[in-house]
Order: sequence, then C-alpha cells, then structure tokens
Amino acid sequence: MLHVIGAAPGAHTDRDWVETWKASSEFHGVQKELDSLAQSRHVTSEADTQDTSYAASVSQQFLACTQRVAQQYWRTPTYIYSKLSLCFITSLFIGLSFQNSPLSLQGLQNQLFSIFMLLVIFAFLIYQTMPGFVTQRTLYEGRERSSKTYAWYNLILANTVIEMAWNSVASLAIYFPFYFLVGMYDNGRITDTQHERGAFMFLLTWAFMVYEGTFAHMCVAGAPTAEVGATLGLFLFMMALVFCGVLVPYSSLPGFWTFMYRVSPLTYLIGAMISNGVGKQELTCSEIEFLQFQTPENLTCGEYVGQFVQAVGGALSNPGSNQTCLYCPIASTDTYLTTMSIRYSERWRNFGLLWAFIVFDVIAALAAYWLIRVPKKGTRLLFWKK
Repeated sequence: MLHVIGAAPGAHTDRDWVETWKASSEFHGVQKELDSLAQSRHVTSEADTQDTSYAASVSQQFLACTQRVAQQYWRTPTYIYSKLSLCFITSLFIGLSFQNSPLSLQGLQNQLFSIFMLLVIFAFLIYQTMPGFVTQRTLYEGRERSSKTYAWYNLILANTVIEMAWNSVASLAIYFPFYFLVGMYDNGRITDTQHERGAFMFLLTWAFMVYEGTFAHMCVAGAPTAEVGATLGLFLFMMALVFCGVLVPYSSLPGFWTFMYRVSPLTYLIGAMISNGVGKQELTCSEIEFLQFQTPENLTCGEYVGQFVQAVGGALSNPGSNQTCLYCPIASTDTYLTTMSIRYSERWRNFGLLWAFIVFDVIAALAAYWLIRVPKKGTRLLFWKK
C-alpha cells in the first residue's frame, strides 16, 4: 500500500490520492453517515434534556410513592385506630347528648350546636396527621431527594391521597352515630326526603374529613416541625370556628370582621349541614316556649291577634280559644335559619364552595413546600433550616 501511494522509500506516484479519495463515492457515503449520526445525536440530546432528573416518569413516581405511603399507614395501626376511635367516640357522645332533638326552638338550637361541637374534633385530627407527614418528609429530604428517587410534589400528593382514603373511612364512623342519634334522619319524613337528606349529609361529612387532611398538609408542608404546623393550624381553625356564624350571627358581627365570616370554610359547612338537617320543616314550640296572654271578652285568640300573626309571622296554637292564647314566635324552621343567614336553597352551593377550599389547600401545600423547603440556586429561602 505504501508503494502504491508513493509513501515507501524510493516509491513515486503521479496521482493525488487525497483528491482521489474526496472525489470517490465512498467518501460521500461516509460523509452522509457522519452527518446522519450527528443529527441523531442532536435529536436525542434534546429529548434527554426534557426530563433527565429522574429515572421514572411522573406517573410512575406518583404510583410508587403512593403505594409506599399506603404501606406506611397500614404498618402504623396506632394512627388508624386513634383516628377511627376519636371520630366514633366523639360522634357517639354528641349524638347521645343531643339524642332525638325535637323541632322546637330549643331543639333547633341543640341541633345547631351539636354540629358546632362535632367540628371541634377538627383540631385533634390535624394533630394526629402532622407527625406522620413530618417523618416521611424527613426521610425524603435526607435520602430520596439527594438520590433523585422521586419529585417533591409526589410526596405531597401521595400523602394527601392516602390521607383522603382513610378519612373517607373515618367519615363513616362520624356519620352513623351522629346523624341518627341526634334525630336529623327523621326530619325529612313529612317531605319524603329522608334518603336524599341522609345521602347529602354523608357527602358533607366526607367533605369535612377530606378538608381536614388537606388543611393539615397545607399547615405542615413548609413548617420545620409538627409542633409549628399544629400551632399554625390551630390558629387558623379557631379563627374559622369563631367567625362561622354560630356563636355570633353574621348580622351581629362588627363591620370589620364580616369578611372572616365569608372566608371561613366552616360557615358553608355548618350552613349546609343544618339546612339539610332541619330545613323546610314546621316548627312547634314546646310548652315553656309559648308566649301566653289573655284575650278581651267575647274575642277568640284568632280574632284578637290574627292580623298580627299574618303580618309578623309565627303561629297560634289555639286560635279558637277565648281564654289563654298560646303564641309561638316562629312557625317554620326556615324562618329560624334565616336569622342565622342560612338558606336551604344554598346547601349545594355551600358543598361546592367547601371543595373549592379543599383544592386551595392542596395548591397552598405545594406552594408552601416549594417556597420554603425546595433548594434553589442562588437563593436562600430556606430560612427555617440551618
């Protein structure tokens, strides 16, 4: 070969082999192959740069993380037993305390406060939820985040989904003792809406438990410890509970604080629960709740105050009597609910607004974790970490 190309000692050639090679078809074929390899490498590199942080796709990460969180919950039976016991015993105690409350003035007040007292377990439920999440978060930040096992948002979403599943079971432990013992199941008998009201009350109870889980994760997602998250959660919950319209009706709130009534999720939850439980019913005063007065001679109770009752409302128990008249100031449960700024027709709207709060909590939990605990280049936003 060296003699042919003139590279050997004493050898000589008149052909320019470089130009011969460049003019050959093989040269052009090699160039096309090189161009093709370069182009394919460029396309592959662009595809790889789209998501090279993790070995698995987002959906695979979420499924694997959700499965692991579910196993961790299952292997922590004390948390599950504590949640179910708290829900069942509390609802049973409240149900027995307000058992078979009638549709009287005091009975309506009792049913309203039974719902109010039931919602107080919200604070204890978030106390139970937060430590488990902090344990999983510590494991993720110490091991999975550095090894790029899965993305941080899958940690939040997986815990939210599994907590929602167990809270759905806990909602059954609340619903049956509370709803049937208090006596709300019987209020729809006259209007033949017992099944509809019962199903909707369960949906409200379920939404309440789902909201508890998302609220707890929102408060603890960016907090350094479960204690800090619990303090924040308790403050927000107490503000929502105080201004929900039960302790102080909306009409009696100072002007500055009326906005708290509107932004409190418990406003809409309690409104939907009590209106579904007692709305569209006749109210009958008990013996001690009647206003008693005497009529003038030769006049019956109906003749004496009939026009007054038609103008003001209420009901006469004995309109034909000409002696002691028995007057009930309120004749309908809807009239009572109106004094609390609650309407039966708004119960489904309130249910939808409650789910809007749930979605907000999930978004806020993701935002809080990203803002406070996700490492960022060139910034020091992790002011809660050393």
